[in-house]
Amino acid sequence: MAANRTIKIFAVLILVLAGAVAIVIARTRLLSISQKDESRFIAAYVGLSAANARYVDNPDSLRLSQSEIYRLTKTDSAWIENYAANLSKDLSNSSRIWDEIILKLDSVRAVPPEPDSALMF
Repeated sequence: MAANRTIKIFAVLILVLAGAVAIVIARTRLLSISQKDESRFIAAYVGLSAANARYVDNPDSLRLSQSEIYRLTKTDSAWIENYAANLSKDLSNSSRIWDEIILKLDSVRAVPPEPDSALMF
C-alpha cells in the first residue's frame, strides 16, 4: 500500500512538473512572437511616417514606398491598425513603444535623404 501511494504521488509530481514546463515553453514562444511583432510594428510605423513626410507632394512615390515598407516588414495597413488598437489596451507597453518610435523618427529626420533614393531606409 505504501509503495502504491508513493507511485501515485510521484506520478502527480511528474504531471505537475510537465505542466509547468509546458506553460513555460508556451509563454516563451508567445513572448518571442510578441517581440517580433513589436519590432515589425515599429519598423513599419517609422518607415511609413518617414515616407509620408518625404513624399508629401508625390503620391505615386508614396504608394511605391508604402508597398515596399509593407513588403519588407511583412505587414499591411490592416495589420498596423490592428496592432495599434491592441497596443492602446496596454498603457505601459504602449508608452515604451511610442517612445521608441519617436526616438527612431527623430534619428531618421536627422539624416538627410539621398536625392536619388526611392525609399528612405
